[in-house]
Amino acid sequence: MSDLAEGTIIVAAVWPCSVDPWADRRSCPWLEIHSCWKGTMKPAAKALQEILCDFVLPRYCMVCKRDFPKGYGKHLLEVHHWECLRQQLPEGRHIVAASMSFWQRWQLAGN
Repeated sequence: MSDLAEGTIIVAAVWPCSVDPWADRRSCPWLEIHSCWKGTMKPAAKALQEILCDFVLPRYCMVCKRDFPKGYGKHLLEVHHWECLRQQLPEGRHIVAASMSFWQRWQLAGN
C-alpha cells in the first residue's frame, strides 16, 4: 500500500474463522445469531477501541452508512451494525470477496 501517507489509519475486516473463499455467510455460524456475533467480535472490537481511542476521528461507519455516537468498539457489537453487515452478505454472496470492501480509512490531523 505505497499510496498511504504517513498518519493514515486503515482498519480492514478480519474474519475470526477460517472460511472457504467461495462460501457464503452460512459458513460462519457466528454471523447468523447476534449473541454469537457479539461474543466472537468482542476481542476485535476491544482492540479497535484501544487503537482508535487516542485519535479524534470522524465517527462514521461504512457498513451502516451512518454516524455513531458511542465508541468504535461498542458500535461494532450493536444489533444495528450486525444487521447491516448481514444485509451486505446475503446468502450466496462469497463472504471473502465481499469482505474486501469492508475497510475504513482515516487521515490523522496534521498530515
